[in-house]
Amino acid sequence: MLVLVAGATGNLGQKLIDSLYSRGHQLECFVQSEPYYDVPAIESACKGVDAVICAYTGMPESSLDGQLLLFRAIERVGIKKYVAASWNFDWKNMNLGVHERYDAYIAFRNQVELSSDITPNYLFTRVLAGVLFSLPGHGDFSPANNGAWDPKRKAMEIWGTERDTEEFTVAVIERDDASEGGFWLVSSDFDR
Repeated sequence: MLVLVAGATGNLGQKLIDSLYSRGHQLECFVQSEPYYDVPAIESACKGVDAVICAYTGMPESSLDGQLLLFRAIERVGIKKYVAASWNFDWKNMNLGVHERYDAYIAFRNQVELSSDITPNYLFTRVLAGVLFSLPGHGDFSPANNGAWDPKRKAMEIWGTERDTEEFTVAVIERDDASEGGFWLVSSDFDR
């Protein structure tokens, strides 16, 4: 299968490439800095591929605007297998405004459901442990703030690794029913 990885130079994008190659897939990689609204370049990258995995960064401009432009391109060229950039907590039952970090993802999903017959695949990973602990001063992710890391017990409630996430993502896009879309939860471990 020929798979386009949009956002191929990011943390997950690079690991997705490794997983896809190891499973014998052909790859088309799309990397775009500015402008993210270069519609002809996006559409050109989508032509001829069987599936698209969007690994755009979590910035609102990428997760909403950029991803919607990519999604419209896959509609125009007839691609039905799409994994949306959504590797985070399960927000599928949230409304806009509940947690602003997820508003762009929720808005993307709402727009797609209103206007398209293509149903994306959304993957929820909870916490990517490598990302959470990669920067000093990462913030307070304790249960007191609805987070997953308990510094008192030194325990992660629900977590995943980037490697497990990309392997699971590729397994989803390989499914015969991937064009039906859906919501998927992947976690590497439960530490309780």
